Amino acid sequence: MLTKYMVNYDTLLQDQVAFYPIIRLPKMGAVIRSYRIGSHQTGGHKKADFQRVIQHYFGDEYEVSNLHRLNTGITNRPFDIDISLVDKNKKGIRIDIEIDEPYAATSRQATHCKADDKLRDDYFVDRGWVVIRFSERQVHLDENGCLRYLAEILSSLDSSYYIPKELKDYTIVENVNTWDLVQAQKWEKEGYREKYLDYIFDVVEEVKSDIERGLSEKEIAEEKLVLRTFIGEMEPNIQVENSHSRDQRIEFNSENHKYFIDGIPAPSASTVIGKFFPEFDSYGAAARLRPSNPLYGLSPDEIVAIWFEKGRSS
Repeated sequence: MLTKYMVNYDTLLQDQVAFYPIIRLPKMGAVIRSYRIGSHQTGGHKKADFQRVIQHYFGDEYEVSNLHRLNTGITNRPFDIDISLVDKNKKGIRIDIEIDEPYAATSRQATHCKADDKLRDDYFVDRGWVVIRFSERQVHLDENGCLRYLAEILSSLDSSYYIPKELKDYTIVENVNTWDLVQAQKWEKEGYREKYLDYIFDVVEEVKSDIERGLSEKEIAEEKLVLRTFIGEMEPNIQVENSHSRDQRIEFNSENHKYFIDGIPAPSASTVIGKFFPEFDSYGAAARLRPSNPLYGLSPDEIVAIWFEKGRSS
């Protein structure tokens, strides 16, 4: 028999990751991981304002918080949630709402590029949480449209939820494209966020957190029931030269280039390092070829395809 600790609702909604708003959905019967109260991250620019309006419209039936997190183990950083919705009536509906910006205000590093958050979102979906991602620009320029979208999602998940008339008067937020690393780095140089927000960011020092990270007995029991989304043969780290005892915590899948530390998804070293360097804009370079180049006259798509094939065969 399904309990409040398992997903016990069904929906006709489907995952959508090609554009914002992004939505990821758990499977029926998935275990629902417990959350902790307390966050170690500083608030995003739009988080507090968006939380207040979500509280206004949905707070009667849902606990709304920007302080929830999922612990991942004593040696690993918890996953903080921008804004969470937890139903008060034990229906098993828990939603992680994220507000994605293309680059960080202080470090200026590109963030939330295509597929960057997939493994993180897999972690939540596997543990019974719905994940919804809005772009920061959507929330800033069309807050009401984002609220209407959220209301439609809740209506689909919960048959007893009725969209308030005030929200029905709003039009659902328009879809916008996700971005890649090249686009995010271009936007950072242009001050794209500062322009649409009409705001200049101050330098904020990172505050070290002493939040407890370990798993309780209940959380350990829940983890044993998790069915992981990623399917593939995990290969242990068998490095002999310069080995370290912590190497045993690492698993990876070479075919899909996926890494896990203590079962927690982690980006590859090349992905992390790549954020510190300008990404090669292949389409921009293809459009600027000089007449002396043998490929001059071909379309950018054809040129990029040729470069891709040469790179793959080299």
